[in-house]
Amino acid sequence: MIKLFRNAHPFHVLLLLGITVILRFAYMAHLPAIVPQPLTALLQQLLVTNAYQIYVNPFNSVIAAGIIVFVQALLFNIIINKYNILGKQTYLPAMFFIICCSVLSPFLTLSLPLLANFILLYIFNKILSSYKQANAITIFFDIGLAIGLSTIVYFPLLLLLLWVWLCLIVLRPFYWREWLSPVIAFLLTPFFLLVFYYYNERLNLMLRFWQPLYSPLKIFINVQVSTYWPLLPLFIVLVLGFVQLRLNFFKTFVLVRKTFIVLLLLAILIIFSFYINPAFSLSHFTLLAIPVATLCAYYFLNARLKWIYEILFYLILIFVIYFQWTG
Repeated sequence: MIKLFRNAHPFHVLLLLGITVILRFAYMAHLPAIVPQPLTALLQQLLVTNAYQIYVNPFNSVIAAGIIVFVQALLFNIIINKYNILGKQTYLPAMFFIICCSVLSPFLTLSLPLLANFILLYIFNKILSSYKQANAITIFFDIGLAIGLSTIVYFPLLLLLLWVWLCLIVLRPFYWREWLSPVIAFLLTPFFLLVFYYYNERLNLMLRFWQPLYSPLKIFINVQVSTYWPLLPLFIVLVLGFVQLRLNFFKTFVLVRKTFIVLLLLAILIIFSFYINPAFSLSHFTLLAIPVATLCAYYFLNARLKWIYEILFYLILIFVIYFQWTG
């Protein structure tokens, strides 16, 4: 299977669609009676009339999430191949993006982090496009606007502003206008929100919007270890991917090396951004799909021992499907 996806052939899109369905079949066979309704809170925040009456049943939530993941996977694959991050045209990034967005049950239904992945993909593409630009002020202004909009969809993405500055350190020489432009663009969003809430006489919602910044930090979080068993084979692949990347790090192109550094910084910020998440949920870690899928694809593209990487791939699928069925 891995050898098949190492090449980029249009027929593989249908196989990706099949994998998307397979990884959701077991969960759909044991659908819970109630699933989270993330769009309700978002629409209420935007003062949509009768937003509380909007309800998505579990089956439709899984189907909609599957379609979104499939589209995002194709967009992600286009970005990776466009900048030749893996050194070869392949559908492995798309396949592992789908797996990463299916590995835990909370990832399989509609959620705000899942929707926010569209904005994250847009920002990731923009950052890579800035690498060889002589002047990238407008690019980073667009990124600042995107981050501002992303905070409306999912507030913890506020930390992407810090990530953009770190990307500037890694990818570009210092130019103060490029550092300032995303901040100015970002501030436009809270300004227009303030005007919007003031016009509708709901300034209290503006205070609620920024509440995660002044709420007590969540130091301890209760988790069940059994919930994370499906991550075991994926974790093994990540370790092998780090080893493979370390061996080849200085043999790759400069943009490739810098891209992996940028993705590592993104993963670290996402992991710790739950501190400004008003309601902690495992769906938050759907945002890790981009860096994790890139590293997994890198390992499976460069691995030499077929029996090892094929066994690991099927173990990932078996663990995901088994724990969805039994969970």
